[in-house]
Amino acid sequence: MTHAQLPARSVTALVIASPFCMKLETYLRMAGLQFEIPAASVRAIGGAPKGKLPYIEDAGRTAADSTLVIDYLKATYGDPLDGWPITWATSRARWMPRCTPLSPT
Repeated sequence: MTHAQLPARSVTALVIASPFCMKLETYLRMAGLQFEIPAASVRAIGGAPKGKLPYIEDAGRTAADSTLVIDYLKATYGDPLDGWPITWATSRARWMPRCTPLSPT
């Protein structure tokens, strides 16, 4: 899978120019999906499906717009992020009000 975005400021920097590119890259990393980011330039945006980044190319298919790409990835590969925090979040949400005083004494 290829994830197209503008490159970070340096090789070691994790700064991504676009919040939408960051959103998609974060999802890809958290979901554990293998991807590569090719060397991109501003001229590469012209080849993007909607004329903007991010977009992905996966198995001969191209998807654009970070939200639509994530929906495509969930439909194609399943959603490994669905469900895992719910038990923890639910138990914490029930525990906190019972164990935390409402006002300092």
